[in-house]
Amino acid sequence: MSSSTKLYAGVVVLAALGGAIYMAQKKDKEIGSTTATSAEMPEIKAPDDIDKVVIANADKTEVTLEKKGDKWEMTKPVNAPANQSNVDSVVKNLKELKAKEVIAPTPTDDSKKDYDFTKEKQVHVTAFKGADKKTDLTFGASGARGQTAMVDGKPAIYSVTGYSSYLYTRDVKGFRETEIFKFDAANANSLVI
Repeated sequence: MSSSTKLYAGVVVLAALGGAIYMAQKKDKEIGSTTATSAEMPEIKAPDDIDKVVIANADKTEVTLEKKGDKWEMTKPVNAPANQSNVDSVVKNLKELKAKEVIAPTPTDDSKKDYDFTKEKQVHVTAFKGADKKTDLTFGASGARGQTAMVDGKPAIYSVTGYSSYLYTRDVKGFRETEIFKFDAANANSLVI
């Protein structure tokens, strides 16, 4: 191979590498940087004193749970006593959530669909103290990078830790008190069947 042929081949390879770098930088610019410091991560934990939780689970019926005195009650879609342990699990889980990584700093509508941020698939959770909204989160797909979430007032899609989907994706009956009859053995001295 002559030295001029080697030179031309080198120029072609160099041009191809330059083009590949340009395309990669263009794609990165469109997506945005996914690195962020912990100071840039939003605080998404719910405070200790929340007294109302609204859960809109994809295409299921929206559930509203409110604390009345020291007990939780379901106020939407029906007024009924709530399953205390299930609601307490949701409230406890809201306190454990933490953003760990920015997945898409400025997502497009298409990228939101890719991460399941659509009415048919997302889980939207809002926690209140009185009339004040304390936490407003929307959860999308879960994948290799973790559970995706969007925080109200922030444009980015984040990866969060601590999320337990089964706590939020219950049917309405999963949040209602299911106890029909309570038997206190201390008040009985015999039992006839």
